[in-house]
Amino acid sequence: MRLIIGLCVLVITVHAQLPLNQWPEKLKAFYGLHNPVKLHLQFNQPVYAPGDTAYFRVAYILAADASPLKGFNLIELDVVDADGKVQLHQLVRIRDGWGNNQIVLPENFAPGIYRVIAYDNWMKNFDRSRYFEGQLQVVGEHVYTLSGKTEKLTCFAEGGRLVAGVQNKVVVHTSANKEVTVTDAAGKRLADFSTDRNGYGLFFLTPHTDQIYTVESGTLREKLASVPDGVAVLVTPATSGAATHRIVLQAPASSAFRSEPLNVVISGHGAVYYSASFTFNEKQFVNLAVSPTALPHGVCYLSVNRQNGETLANRVFLNREHNIKVAVAPGQPEYGTRADVRVDLSLADEENNPVLARMSVSVYQADIFPVYDDLKNRTEQYFSWVSDLNEAPSPGFEANLKTAEGLLMIDRMLATKSWPWYTWEKVLSKQTKPQFLFRDYQQVTGRLVETPSGNPFADSVNITFYVTGTRDVYEVTSNKDGTFGVSFMFPFYRQEEIFYRVERAGRRIENIKVELSQTVKPYNVAQAVRTSGTNPYYTYSQKRKLVNTSFGYFSQGLKRIEDVGGGNALVEKELFKPDVEVDLDDYLLFPTMQETLHEIVPYLQYRKIGSRDVVRLYLPEKAQTGTENPAFFIDGVLTDDPSYFLKL
Repeated sequence: MRLIIGLCVLVITVHAQLPLNQWPEKLKAFYGLHNPVKLHLQFNQPVYAPGDTAYFRVAYILAADASPLKGFNLIELDVVDADGKVQLHQLVRIRDGWGNNQIVLPENFAPGIYRVIAYDNWMKNFDRSRYFEGQLQVVGEHVYTLSGKTEKLTCFAEGGRLVAGVQNKVVVHTSANKEVTVTDAAGKRLADFSTDRNGYGLFFLTPHTDQIYTVESGTLREKLASVPDGVAVLVTPATSGAATHRIVLQAPASSAFRSEPLNVVISGHGAVYYSASFTFNEKQFVNLAVSPTALPHGVCYLSVNRQNGETLANRVFLNREHNIKVAVAPGQPEYGTRADVRVDLSLADEENNPVLARMSVSVYQADIFPVYDDLKNRTEQYFSWVSDLNEAPSPGFEANLKTAEGLLMIDRMLATKSWPWYTWEKVLSKQTKPQFLFRDYQQVTGRLVETPSGNPFADSVNITFYVTGTRDVYEVTSNKDGTFGVSFMFPFYRQEEIFYRVERAGRRIENIKVELSQTVKPYNVAQAVRTSGTNPYYTYSQKRKLVNTSFGYFSQGLKRIEDVGGGNALVEKELFKPDVEVDLDDYLLFPTMQETLHEIVPYLQYRKIGSRDVVRLYLPEKAQTGTENPAFFIDGVLTDDPSYFLKL
């Protein structure tokens, strides 16, 4: 069988003008307070069937230098369907930036393309573009694809604005190899071009102030209008080691910015690599040449700013200072069933010097997953620009970074992207402490409501939580409006049932329940369409399930399942042994539990107060009777509802 190897390495208030030489320190301070992080998940196979367990590896690193985040951290994970609804939600605890876990897909999980969205508490300080988002394909008898998306035509002026009176570069994105036409308001044809195999194309335009331009491709149409003033940016990236990045800045002849001192800054994660102040005056152009060796490898953030930090134009571009070579060498062309698989993996620079890296590797059978080709190209993209933009490549995006053509393809794509980590307006403004902090424990918030009315219960009372699996007890006090928060300091290793009790001055308050806050907001819709083809992995999974079921059935007689005791055995073990044990089989059967308590069970008393059934436990060590209903463990389930106990 052939093998496929997937590799993944892992209103703004602007203050007074600040001298440009102080901007690097402000950026460093910004990163110290708002340290951006990146989260990545890699699954052990490309697709799954209902009932499967999807194993995955987590990498949680600092965006600035790709170092793992130290200590324990809690990651939240949502599995979102095509309608944007969260179908599965779970927490994953990781240590020192790395972790392993799994998603158990229910047997009745509907086939389709789901999104896996992962984030932590710290990421809630920023927008959702910081979250990790990947695909989880669950296959059935039919194959699902996202190719049914509506075809679009979008236009992006380089620098962010189409500035009147100067030459602008406009990048167009639609389907691959499409003919595109640009016309003015009178219908005069200004440009004709074709998009590349990734769907990107470009044209140059010197627009008039009050003119509307139309970009067309087939039945698709997009309108363009210019702004009367601003700064236009034209970037020609270096395509070889000996070349330089060429940057041309322009402002209209009547621009108010002609006489104003402006800044041009090229920065990356937490550092400024190039900066200069300039004034247009009578010059129509300002030309800059920046050596690739002066910039970091990867995506760089170029911005043109006023002295107070206001951004007039910005652009991200790729600085390919070096190239990472990914070598994947299987030990042999084919492997037999259940044979050991040896694969040699290595990373090297352009001089073939080894590069130190931490990797996560998936190996799966090509006969079962035939539509997934070699992922080496995606790995190179990750090193070059995916990591810095915190954004996965578009499906099918392909560009050879070793050629000038491939670098120009990537530059067209980058002209449509924005820098996700900061703006200079935010960096230079007064910094406030983040609202959400890194967290290594589970926290739950909610409020108390009355039953059955559902009205809010507004009072400060005591709430006790009992975690049945770990037998931990937590006590909190609600706020005056009935809201509360509880932090579970010890980790859960499975789904847990939690029992709670609401008290005031030591007495239980009846008819009160806890209503948890909804922390997960709906996601955007991402429709998938069903095709007529069948997936070979689904066929394989059905056969595997049949074989496993048959083996389990015929092997049952060979194994003896030991009795592990009653459901409350763990509780009894925790408490050493019961103080009093009564076996009702030794006694005459009474028709009701009330009579049984009265005639047989010592220390446990029943009475009726008004319309309420009340059970009290006599405490001989205190020579007094309890003032509240005791807790009952019935078949391993904890409750303090005496009516349930009395119905036994």
